Amino acid sequence: MRIAYYLVDYTALGGIQTHLMTLATAVSQLGHDVHVVLPGTAVLDPMVAPLTAGGVTVHRLSNNPFTRKDRIVFITTLARLLRQIRPDLLHIQQSIPGYDQKAPLIAKLVGVPLTLITEHDYPRPLGGLRDKLLPWLTHLVDGVITVSNFSRHLLTNDPYPQDKIAVVYNGIDLEQFEYAQEATDRPFSKLFTIGYLGRLESHKGIDDLVHAAALLVPNHPDLHVNISGNGPERPSLEALAKALGIAEHVHFLGRVPEAAEFLRQLDIFVLPSRFEAFGLVAAEAMAVGTPAIVSDAGGLPEVVADGETGFVVPMDDPVALATAVAKLKDDAILRQQFIQAGKQRSARCFSAKRMAAETVQLYRKQLRMRSNPIALKSHHAG
Repeated sequence: MRIAYYLVDYTALGGIQTHLMTLATAVSQLGHDVHVVLPGTAVLDPMVAPLTAGGVTVHRLSNNPFTRKDRIVFITTLARLLRQIRPDLLHIQQSIPGYDQKAPLIAKLVGVPLTLITEHDYPRPLGGLRDKLLPWLTHLVDGVITVSNFSRHLLTNDPYPQDKIAVVYNGIDLEQFEYAQEATDRPFSKLFTIGYLGRLESHKGIDDLVHAAALLVPNHPDLHVNISGNGPERPSLEALAKALGIAEHVHFLGRVPEAAEFLRQLDIFVLPSRFEAFGLVAAEAMAVGTPAIVSDAGGLPEVVADGETGFVVPMDDPVALATAVAKLKDDAILRQQFIQAGKQRSARCFSAKRMAAETVQLYRKQLRMRSNPIALKSHHAG
């Protein structure tokens, strides 16, 4: 198959962008002709080399497709690219359902046989013309993929009918996030280090992690918190750590070059989000051999099996989070049990190969449905 992927989100490198790179590369490795269309913003430049190395053809849009001035240029450029690529299907990746309705419309106009969309986030009012046109989006796309059963529930009937939505869990490159028996070059090798990796945004609940650390430090003076990532919440989080008197225990490292190596250097990974469609980084932590403690928000309980591969604690509850950290810190045997079970769960449920195979299977099913919808419906009815 010849497959074209289009990325809507252009302002940051995060989970959606990582997901696209992993998926496109894994699908290419299955022998398909894969193309990725990226907005031309410089922040996405680091995606080009890994995709190209994975056998993917990358196309850049020269203009920002979301400003009014460049909208016509965007439409004509994407239409020209799709006519040039002539894909069997267009697979759109976006965070906010309904945000981009131009790409599926262009795909229909230029005759792309099949259009799918992966929705990585939850529906919300968009305002203006987008809200009025949102019901038409269900007619422009042939199928919807979401990354957790929680997200499927959120999207059902708002805006998509349930029978149009399929769940494919996110996948990770298990070779990149290989399990390491012993972490190397630990920055705090004589200390106990917990940490977070991701965007520093309010819905990630990192303030709860800082509050939990303040509860723990008096009885666990060897505890340190490594926070990797950038985002708008960094100044307020730094101020919070200082106000709580634990600034010397909380380390803001910015964006780290190697996510896998950062995760290997932690004794416990913590993701206390207030919303998380899936929580890919928790699966990455388990893959490298770091037990995870996550909140019960969104799809996180589908990633971390509570009491088996880590702990799932109530959202917005620093006391519960601190209790879970202390329990795991004080029980080396339990940590080893979580490490082994987490490694096995990531390999079984969250590999890139599994994600690619399930996605391609869905492509084939949708293409068969498009070519012979009556026969396929009759087959399911029987």
